[in-house]
Amino acid sequence: MARRSDWGGALCFSSFGRWRAGSVSCVPVRSSPRASNGGMMGSRFATVMLRSERQRVVALIGVLLLTLTLLSIRLSTGSLSPDRALMPMLVVVKIIVYQALAAAWITRCLSRGVQPRLWFWVVSALVDCTVPTIGIIVSWRAELVDTEQATVAPVVFLYGVFIVLSILRLRPWMTLVSGFVCFAQYLAVSMWIASVEGIVIPDGLIWIYPSMVIVSGLASAFVSLRLKQSVVRGLEEAVERERAQGEMGVAAKIQAGLLPSGSPAAAGFEVAGWGHPAAETGGDFYGWMGLPDGRTAVVLADVSGHGLGPAMVAVLCRAYARACLEGAGELREAVTRLNRLLSTDVPPGMFATLVMVRLTPGSGRVEVLSAGHGPILLVRSASDGAGAIVETLDAAGIPLGVDEGAEYGVASVVEMRPGDSLVLVSDGVFERRRGDGEMYGVARLSEVIREGAASGASARAMVDSIRGSPERFADGAAAQDDITVVVIQGTARA
Repeated sequence: MARRSDWGGALCFSSFGRWRAGSVSCVPVRSSPRASNGGMMGSRFATVMLRSERQRVVALIGVLLLTLTLLSIRLSTGSLSPDRALMPMLVVVKIIVYQALAAAWITRCLSRGVQPRLWFWVVSALVDCTVPTIGIIVSWRAELVDTEQATVAPVVFLYGVFIVLSILRLRPWMTLVSGFVCFAQYLAVSMWIASVEGIVIPDGLIWIYPSMVIVSGLASAFVSLRLKQSVVRGLEEAVERERAQGEMGVAAKIQAGLLPSGSPAAAGFEVAGWGHPAAETGGDFYGWMGLPDGRTAVVLADVSGHGLGPAMVAVLCRAYARACLEGAGELREAVTRLNRLLSTDVPPGMFATLVMVRLTPGSGRVEVLSAGHGPILLVRSASDGAGAIVETLDAAGIPLGVDEGAEYGVASVVEMRPGDSLVLVSDGVFERRRGDGEMYGVARLSEVIREGAASGASARAMVDSIRGSPERFADGAAAQDDITVVVIQGTARA
C-alpha cells in the first residue's frame, strides 16, 4: 500500500509540475480576429475570457473541495481507513494548490492588462483533462473501489464536470479538444487497468462510457460556441453604445458652445437666459445677435422631442434664423422664410416652435412674433403698490416645419417701461411633473414671475427663480423635456 501511495503522489506532482506561476510568459491583450470588430472589442473580449477562466478555475476548486470534504467525512465515520484515505486526499490537495496558483496567475494577468500565451491555455486544458484520469488511477491503487468497478466509479463523472466547466474558457475548439482528450484518456486507462488486473471487458461495453464522454465534449463545444457568440454580441453592443455616447458628448459640447456666454449690449434692456437639455443634447436653443441696423434680435426655439435628432434640427434652425434675420425688414418676413427653409429639411412629423423678439436700443420698443410658441408672458411692474400684472401674448402662426407655404402675421409691438419683463420659456418649464404626476403649470410659473417683478428682481435673478421653482416642485423627479428660460427686462433709458 505504501508503494502505491508514493506512486500516486509522484503521478500527481508530475502533472502539477507542468506549470509554474513564475515561468508562464504573458503577452499584451490584443484583438482576436474571430471575436473582434476593432482593437477595443478585441481587448475587452480577451479580458472577458480571462475573467471567465478565473471563474472556471474557482468552480473547479469548489468541486475539488467538495471531493476532499466527502473523503474527510468517510474518514471520520470510519468507512475509509486512514492508510487508504491518505493518498487520495493528498492528491486532491495538490490539485487544489495547482488550481489556486492558476487563479492567482490569471488575476495577476488581469491586473496588468496582459494574457498568457496560447501554450499556457493548451497545457492548462491538458492538465485539467488529466485530473479525472488521476482520480480513477488513485481510486484503483488506493482500493477505494473494487477492481472491477474502478472504471465505473463515481470519480468517472469528473470527466463530465471538467468538460462542462471548460465552456467558460470561451474557446469552443479547446472544449472540443478537451472532450477528445478525456475520451482518449478514459479509454486508455480502462484498457490498462483491465490488462493489469486481467479483466476481460466485453467489446460493446468498453465503448459505452468513453462514448458518453466524447458526446459531452461535442455538446459542450456547441454550448461554448453559442456562449462566445452571445458574449461577442454583448460586447459589440456595449462598444457601439459607448461610441454613440462619445458622439453624443461631442454633440453636446458643440451645442453648448453655440449658446451665448454673456448678455447682449442693448441700451435700455437687460437680457438673461439659461437652458438645460433633458438628455445629453436637446432640442431647445436660445440666443441673440446684433442686427446691421443697430437693433438686437433674441430668439428662443423648441424642437419637438429631445436627443441627438432634435439637437441637429435645433442647430439647423439656429443657423437659418441668423441668416433670415440679417436682411429682413419685418419679423414676419424672417419667420416666413425660416419656415420655408426648415420645412424642406426636417423629417416628417418633426417641427419647431419659435419666438423671435427684436429690441430697439435706447427705447422701450419691443417686437414679438411667435410661431406656435407659448406662453409668452409680459410682466408689467406696478408703481402704485398694487402688484405686478402678467399678460399673455398670442402666437402669430403655426409651428415651423408643418406647412412650407404658411404665412405669418405681423409682430406684436410692446412698449416696455423700466421694470417690465418679457419672459420666454420652453414647455419643459411648465410641463415639469413631480412623482405623483401633477404638472407644474402656467399658473405657478406666473406667480413666480409676479413675485420676482414685485421684488424688483433683475433679469438674471428672475431666470434663476424660474429655473429653481419647477425643480423644487418636482422634488427629485427627472425632467422629461428640455428646459429653457429667457428674460428680457426694461431698464432706465440711457
